[in-house]
Amino acid sequence: IDVLNAVVVSAADGSGTFIATFVNTASDEDIAVSSVAAVPGGAEVTVGDLAPVEVPAQGAVNLADADSPLTLSGDVAAGTFLDLQIAFGDGDVVTMEVPVVPDDHEFAGLDASS
Repeated sequence: IDVLNAVVVSAADGSGTFIATFVNTASDEDIAVSSVAAVPGGAEVTVGDLAPVEVPAQGAVNLADADSPLTLSGDVAAGTFLDLQIAFGDGDVVTMEVPVVPDDHEFAGLDASS
């Protein structure tokens, strides 16, 4: 799975919404995104529950289009970065430094946390 354009969109300090596109480059199997969590020892951030996201083989899923947005609360402020771990159904885990961006311009209306 490739994780593209990962950001946290925040309309106000203290909360935000995780947005990313997951691309499954496997040719024959769907892969689930099972969780997103703050890296232990990093910023004090609580990540909401992620409804299982199945990414079809050779397909993509954009969380901006999700029925259940993934919200965060805590040390979230535009202009900062959050260290997040993304776990997949096959056991792989990736750690990413994700920018927190304001809920305006191309990200306007994407913060579902407020």
